Amino acid sequence: AIDDNAKKAAHSVESMIKNNEKVLFDEIFVKMKDKYPNIQLLESGWVKKDNKDGGLAMAAASLEKGKVSPMIKPLRGDGYYFIRLIDTNKNDEINYEFIKIPLTEFNDRLAKLYEDGKVNHFISLPDTKPQTQQ
Repeated sequence: AIDDNAKKAAHSVESMIKNNEKVLFDEIFVKMKDKYPNIQLLESGWVKKDNKDGGLAMAAASLEKGKVSPMIKPLRGDGYYFIRLIDTNKNDEINYEFIKIPLTEFNDRLAKLYEDGKVNHFISLPDTKPQTQQ
């Protein structure tokens, strides 16, 4: 909710896709990487449709070949994703590419707190009594 930069990047990617469903992810990545250096363009390789990847494979498996998903925020909540199904094979596997816009604001703010010495660690251990065996 606090990562306005990632949200803006995701909406920019979303509008590029809406304006041209056949736009290549490579082109989007090149247009976005200077303004949003955290953006990533990745490919899954061949994976099972039920691959344990936070729901990305399941989303890709629901697409027609060459089609792009709407913006997805998967279970792991680490960013915004756009997925394009590249292909399927007879082994019930899929290959998809995706654009990931990572959420970084929270980690950046936390790192700043550590850097500024505003985070202290306190560990409390309960008192224990020696135990004897009888």
